[in-house]
Amino acid sequence: MALIVLGASAAGAAGDPDFGAVRWVALDCAPGGDPAGDESPSSADLVGDPSHPATYYAYDATYLYFRYRLDSDPTSKGGFVENIWSALMQVPSGNPKQYQYEIAVNGKSDAIELWANTSARDLSFSPNFNDGAEVRLFAQGVNAANGSTVNATPLVRAVPTGDGSAFGGSPDYFLDFAMPIDVLVANGVIADAGDLGTSLFAPATSSNVNSFNKDHFDCGFLGGAAFLPSGTLSIDATLTPDSAAVNVTTPVVYSITVHNAGPAPAKAVAIEGAALPGYMANASLAVSSDDAIVESMNPLRVTVPLMPAGSTVTIDFSADAQPGCGDDGFTESITASAANAPPVTYSGTFGVDRAVRETCDGVDNDCDGHVDGEGLCDDGDRCTVDTCRGTGGCTHEAIANCRPPVEICGDCIDNDGDGLVDWEDPDCCEQLLALQPRRVMLKRPGAKGRNRMRVKAIYSQFTPAGFDPTRDDTSLQISDGTGPVVCATVPASHWMRPTARRFSFCDKDGAFAGGLRDGRFVKRHSGRLVFRATSRKLPDQVVEGKNVRITVRVGNQCSQSTMELRAKKKALVYP
Repeated sequence: MALIVLGASAAGAAGDPDFGAVRWVALDCAPGGDPAGDESPSSADLVGDPSHPATYYAYDATYLYFRYRLDSDPTSKGGFVENIWSALMQVPSGNPKQYQYEIAVNGKSDAIELWANTSARDLSFSPNFNDGAEVRLFAQGVNAANGSTVNATPLVRAVPTGDGSAFGGSPDYFLDFAMPIDVLVANGVIADAGDLGTSLFAPATSSNVNSFNKDHFDCGFLGGAAFLPSGTLSIDATLTPDSAAVNVTTPVVYSITVHNAGPAPAKAVAIEGAALPGYMANASLAVSSDDAIVESMNPLRVTVPLMPAGSTVTIDFSADAQPGCGDDGFTESITASAANAPPVTYSGTFGVDRAVRETCDGVDNDCDGHVDGEGLCDDGDRCTVDTCRGTGGCTHEAIANCRPPVEICGDCIDNDGDGLVDWEDPDCCEQLLALQPRRVMLKRPGAKGRNRMRVKAIYSQFTPAGFDPTRDDTSLQISDGTGPVVCATVPASHWMRPTARRFSFCDKDGAFAGGLRDGRFVKRHSGRLVFRATSRKLPDQVVEGKNVRITVRVGNQCSQSTMELRAKKKALVYP
């Protein structure tokens, strides 16, 4: 076959292609491969699996290489059988969903050819793809070994694979072909070899050069076909906050992150979402990529022409959520896809919160049909008149000549109405310590047993200055959400000090300890004070077990802790 040179499209000296030295990269869809026997003749049947990719590509300073694994030998009588083996090329400057050039081994003319697709359509096999290239830019005989490209070895060869693959039962063959980069540059396909890093290819076989009617890869995206090598997209998103109360305005930010893990750059990345409900108002968008094109904000549609391998694009979608009582939450699905990457989707759910306390703000917060209400502005101060003025909020007007009540320490009554009785109230304690309960038992009313109450706790990690139950009265208080459960005081005169490290009392007859039977403080060598107390009479009412507050005081020193008790048979216990 003689050298064919078309016009001025040939290039200068390129040297010899070296199919054995290049580093081949699989040009295949994950998980890879193509079944044997799906096309006839077998020389047009691309075959492969994840261990034996069906097609490869490579490039060096002088050539762009392709390697196709075929089910049989494609050669015949010194040339090739009458099939076409093509690489449809999508170049950096072209539409990423269309091919602009075709590099083909033409078995009918035994030539390697370069074609321009001047009237392109989106790549789609259904089942064939009839968008043939129109203008042949370059052709050279497959066995030509001189001329404008000055190659001493052929640009096309067929060799046994040598890796043991035999998908159709007989050994498979590699069809290797190389296109001089000088030819690509001279014909305006690429500016230089650097453009090949962002070029894509779609392998195909056919019976003629204008219709791709034999084999191709069904990658499951882009109409059943795809340009390769592919990128690997992932998507993540956070919705902050993930719910909003009704009848108020809540700023919401939906942060969307799309990442391309490669190995190839992802082209024509489309990031799309469904339309948001009407109560999402004042929408705005910020995109981290300067090349991104915001085609639509609601519904979301952002395109990114190119995402290099390892790159990330972040989209911050902001809006004001203003749901009403009749509005529902929604699930927003965001999908990222590309011309050479399978689509991925992330879904986030946004809720509408109707279980909200009514507040003084001029709106119906709890959707009960009533705006605001009584007692919303109570500040706990008995010497103010509290008023809700709707959107104006709460006002608190002082009552003339009013003196707020004060807590009276030791009468087991909440005198000032703050929910704290006697020594629970900071008004009665000058020094507040952290009580550390070790064991607590409160029996339910009617339960039998020697003791109805037991408390063991660390009163203090150190011995407070002036600590002396024989000089200062001692109190034990236990309360829950319903009010006081135990409120007992032991006068100082009934405490004894049998040893230097121990204080104790005993009231078997219930004469002075307010229902407590006995108790003691033990001072450890470390200075830690441990308190114990028991009772046969208390408690005499039902205890909820939640938010149980225990307070132990000596003089004006108080130690306090709040905990939850768990049910055990006929008692509530801790731990």
